[in-house]
Amino acid sequence: MTNMARTPHPARDQAITQYRNLESFHGSAEAERIVRQKFADVPKTTVNGWLKLARLPAEPSSLPVTAARASGSTGGDAAPVDFEERIARIDRHVAMIVAQCTAEVVDPATGARTVKAKSPVVLGQAVRLQVQAAELLVKYHATVWDQERMEGFQRVVIEEVGKIDPATQRAIVARLREMGKHDNNPGARFGIGISQAIAAAE
Repeated sequence: MTNMARTPHPARDQAITQYRNLESFHGSAEAERIVRQKFADVPKTTVNGWLKLARLPAEPSSLPVTAARASGSTGGDAAPVDFEERIARIDRHVAMIVAQCTAEVVDPATGARTVKAKSPVVLGQAVRLQVQAAELLVKYHATVWDQERMEGFQRVVIEEVGKIDPATQRAIVARLREMGKHDNNPGARFGIGISQAIAAAE
């Protein structure tokens, strides 16, 4: 008699994904509590198996990741991820949290629909995460704008000096190259700044 593999529970992947998303924000204990609460109708031994799988390292995605102008390493040899995509991921994760800790309630008398918080504490944490993500995005754009202004200033100075004294221009470019090698060049992490001014002179 041929043994056939059992079909995985239809909610397994959802539970694993939810645990991993929650764990990154709230830690393993809170993530486990929320998952167990959501899948309370599933046998405990089954949920235990899901949680065990969820704690295993996630398989790397086969999809290519495109790095835009501003990017940062996710650690090790991982491909860089666009800064704004990082913020978008946070927003998506927060939206998942909000969905799990709120519920739509229908008034039987009027039919009016309202959203109630099932877990006010977690909902408050999710809102704070959204605020922090928005603040990061604003600071990022402000930094890029400041760097672009400085880039333009450096480019104009180098070009004008080159018209009068090419030797001095080369000396300035050499100094800028040296500065660009050090970590005190804040534009380097955004792909702008000193390197762009040097390129304009070459």
